[in-house]
Amino acid sequence: ENKDDQSEISPSPMANGNDHQNEEEPVIQKQGSHIGKIPSGELTICRVSSVFGHVLCYSKQTKDIFLYSNAGELTSWSHSRDDIYYDIQFSNTGNHLVCGGTETIVRVKELPSFKTRKKFEDPKKAIRSIYLDKDETYMLV
Repeated sequence: ENKDDQSEISPSPMANGNDHQNEEEPVIQKQGSHIGKIPSGELTICRVSSVFGHVLCYSKQTKDIFLYSNAGELTSWSHSRDDIYYDIQFSNTGNHLVCGGTETIVRVKELPSFKTRKKFEDPKKAIRSIYLDKDETYMLV
């Protein structure tokens, strides 16, 4: 038996000199929580694709959009420039997203590139909510 190996083990704070505990319990330290945060700001919108399981995260503080794979790896990201998005929805195929916000423009973006494929402009009000019907024939904003 090597005494040097045993001297490096520190007892659990739960033991505190209790003689009836002969076994040492491992000490588990909780790491800082990252729930509700993305790399650049607070999480404002989070969507999960029902097709691929991709996760889309958006922060209105920094205007950054992040696309994660179903394994949790960052696939791509983009910036919403001057627009602050109030709603983002995946298409039924999972290959596009529809977003709208303060600039009163509904954008259809291709994934994973975030390239804008279509714009629908309505100069009246900011886009607060987007609903796509099951066939994606109609869009309500």
